Amino acid sequence: MRGTLHLFAAEDVPTIAAALGRRELWRRPAWLRWFGLSEVEMERVIDTIGEVLDDGVPRTRAELSVEVGARLGERAGKLLLGSWGSALKIASDRNYLVQSAGEGSGVRFVRASGWIPNWRQENPDEALARLVDRYLAAYGPATQKELLRWWGVAVVAMMRPAVESLGDAIRDVEVGGVRALAREADLEAIEAARPRKGFVRLLGGFDPLIVGAGLRDQLIPAAHLKRVSRTAGWISPVVLLDGVVAGVWNAARRGGTLNVTIEPFSEPGKRRRASMTAAAMEIGRAQGLRTSVELGRVFLEKRSKVPFRDR
Repeated sequence: MRGTLHLFAAEDVPTIAAALGRRELWRRPAWLRWFGLSEVEMERVIDTIGEVLDDGVPRTRAELSVEVGARLGERAGKLLLGSWGSALKIASDRNYLVQSAGEGSGVRFVRASGWIPNWRQENPDEALARLVDRYLAAYGPATQKELLRWWGVAVVAMMRPAVESLGDAIRDVEVGGVRALAREADLEAIEAARPRKGFVRLLGGFDPLIVGAGLRDQLIPAAHLKRVSRTAGWISPVVLLDGVVAGVWNAARRGGTLNVTIEPFSEPGKRRRASMTAAAMEIGRAQGLRTSVELGRVFLEKRSKVPFRDR
């Protein structure tokens, strides 16, 4: 899974937490060197975070840092203040920590097992198998490469038992000459699906289709991947044409007008321009705003905009 904050349905958190118990990447020597701790020391930090939050009182990162530091020393406490929150992510993988609703603007954390009603313990292998099935239901067919990327691992052996445990419910398929995995229950619908010629949609930044893409190499042209998956993990809003990423876009609100800039990856014809404009107009209409649309460069420090159509 992407190393970032996630929003889950509360009832799914025990399943996710159990599955993550099989993916403790922090135990690698390189990670421990980065933290500046031994494996035993890191275990102690994780367990202490859980112990501090075991009283059910929500705490900010700073408050957690003070209490962990008081028990394990200043160096351990400072680990929780890192800009990327790496130590917090590790504790969350153990279900010791989730972000809670709180007063004011500050982010507060609680222990998942004490905050979520009807908490349950699940078998890690069975939990991961259920999540693989759900991933394929949403994003399949998916290549093995994308399945590993989704779960945040690089070794096939870490995913193979979960896939194999699903048995005949999962099938090997071929999509455009590429081998992939799909659920048996979905094959009929997949085979019957047909693309709509000229169909355009503008997807927002971090859209789940792009983040979880099961056939990324077919969805996003390799030549433009860096425009979609940008520095520091940013995922651009994209133009989807006939089911393939054909450009990126951005929007800014000024008063009662939504100004949309679209950057196709290739020069669009008249009909394609009209379809892109219509898709942008739908976004403005949904927000109750007038919409101005233009063709130009986006996500660059120096923008060179070329007007294409105004409304």
